[in-house]
Amino acid sequence: MSDTIDSILDAHRKNPDEPPAGFYQLIRVDGSEHFLEIRFRDGIKTAFAYDKLSWFNYSPETSALDLNFMGTTVSVEGRGLDDLFQALKGKRVSWVKEADTELQDNDANSCFIKEIWITPPDDSGGEEEVQ
Repeated sequence: MSDTIDSILDAHRKNPDEPPAGFYQLIRVDGSEHFLEIRFRDGIKTAFAYDKLSWFNYSPETSALDLNFMGTTVSVEGRGLDDLFQALKGKRVSWVKEADTELQDNDANSCFIKEIWITPPDDSGGEEEVQ
């Protein structure tokens, strides 16, 4: 019985039709992206132009990454975000996504994105948008 379950799980893990595993997607080393796509667990997607990215900050102490696009801040909370930070510097990240469940926070994932939220500029009069 255990062998059957293991073989089913192995076949599922090797399915080439599955989307790429992980919490972000890189493009080839010699290329760069024009947009950074943010994928929320509820299916909403938002894209920001890399040329509007004025600064970004990574704090290993708080496991937080903040990106500022002309006053709009995209905040990423998780762990193992240093490689993501390095790839963002080269505009090589196509998309980042939130985890669907806390169960994805395990040793198999070197990076885990717990939550992403967007904060509009202070002068917009809007409240913080939490996704």
